Amino acid sequence: MMSKEMPVFKNDKKAAKFWDRTDATEYMNKGKLEESIWKEVEDRCDNCGSKMKKKLDDIEFHNNQVTIHKVVKYRCPHCGKEKFSTKFKKEIPLIAKDLVEMALK
Repeated sequence: MMSKEMPVFKNDKKAAKFWDRTDATEYMNKGKLEESIWKEVEDRCDNCGSKMKKKLDDIEFHNNQVTIHKVVKYRCPHCGKEKFSTKFKKEIPLIAKDLVEMALK
């Protein structure tokens, strides 16, 4: 029997509500539950699930000697949580490496 495709949830509350009213056997393959992969929805708040507002912001480092301009951030109008874009989060290790190298000069 083919299992159903695992749904993507906006937050933990929605996932819990779904699993409270869903038969998990519909998502099983040969008696094993399919692996669920949490997929972050970039413009959704991880805390409350509300649609976040996108904004560009400047971020300063190294005693305001280094500024990264137009960084994409999201802010939830409901609960106030902020987060960086997925693209910027992937660049943070490279930025940190560059800042360490600058500090050692």
